[in-house]
Amino acid sequence: MSPALAVRVRNTSIATALLSKPGMRAAMWKISVSALLSTLASSASARAEWVQVSKDDFSTVYLDAGSRRTSPDGIVTVDALTDYNAASPKAAAFGLAEKGLSEIEKVSLDCAKRKYRSEGGGWRQGQMGEGNITKPYPPKDGWSPVPPYYDGLFAKVCARTSSDERPERFEPPRA
Repeated sequence: MSPALAVRVRNTSIATALLSKPGMRAAMWKISVSALLSTLASSASARAEWVQVSKDDFSTVYLDAGSRRTSPDGIVTVDALTDYNAASPKAAAFGLAEKGLSEIEKVSLDCAKRKYRSEGGGWRQGQMGEGNITKPYPPKDGWSPVPPYYDGLFAKVCARTSSDERPERFEPPRA
């Protein structure tokens, strides 16, 4: 047996043994999901075309104009980045020190019913989606009303023309 094959067989045996122990499969799954979300979020923030859609004293919400996807049933999915102001009086109560200074979330919007669903995301250490993921979160199963902090995002994504009842396609500004 070649040394490389022996190492692969030994590593496979170790992995099989670890995964057979109670609770290890779930722990390995969580680690895998966290690593995947970290990789996806890192690449998402690096290549994104963030366009500001709303701002208040606590946060600024951005839309990645290039991430927009519309399903055949009219559900629009986009990437949203929320950048938080650590100097805001709301920061301590919101737990920014533990969560991070920004978060990137994949958001689905039902424009006809004004509903929202999180497709999952993650909190980031730094501003504008930079730094490591501090707290990933999974997708939600159900729909809920659009939260107030996403009113600007909903307005931008679900804008309608006066002559047409279909959602208008968002085009990023030309450079």
